[in-house]
Amino acid sequence: DHDRGEEDHEHVLDLAIADLSPVARPGFRGRDTATWLNSLGFGMPPSADQAQRHADEHLVVTLGDHEALILPPLTDRARDFWASVAQPGPDILCWPRRRRDGSLWFRLTGRRSPALIRAVADRDAGPAVFPDLAVARIDIADHRGLLVRDDLNGVLAFHLLFIRAPASFLWMCLSNRIADMDGAAVNPDVLRGFTRLI
Repeated sequence: DHDRGEEDHEHVLDLAIADLSPVARPGFRGRDTATWLNSLGFGMPPSADQAQRHADEHLVVTLGDHEALILPPLTDRARDFWASVAQPGPDILCWPRRRRDGSLWFRLTGRRSPALIRAVADRDAGPAVFPDLAVARIDIADHRGLLVRDDLNGVLAFHLLFIRAPASFLWMCLSNRIADMDGAAVNPDVLRGFTRLI
């Protein structure tokens, strides 16, 4: 309803978390990964633990030597694009690495999100020390993950990414802590209203 929509909007600005884990996010690994991604129009940051935002809102995160993770925007066009892309041929040293099954993708937003990160990961992610597109390894409840700052059209925002982590446990840890701070878990569709591409 309208009141809930306004409340969710305010939470996104202040402190909110959304579970994007069901959204497909392609990953690629191999010597030709950067070249192949460039052929699709996606530049790959040159060194590990960097992110690069593209004009269509895709985010490319370099995970290590010749390995990248693509975080797509929450649009039908992005889903259609990756569904239609032909996979690298056998002469191209670049192999898909699906990053949905068994992995987690949470989106954390709002001006108080650095306080939550400090509380659960003992990491200073304030804007003064952790700039937009910064990437860092973090540990939450003994589970190693990745923190990526990716502001949402002017709203302070982060990606929290985990591989082979217990979804219900980590979601409970984070959403309960956010609730304790008077933040909220929100439906991912709420975030669409904050993207540059609607």
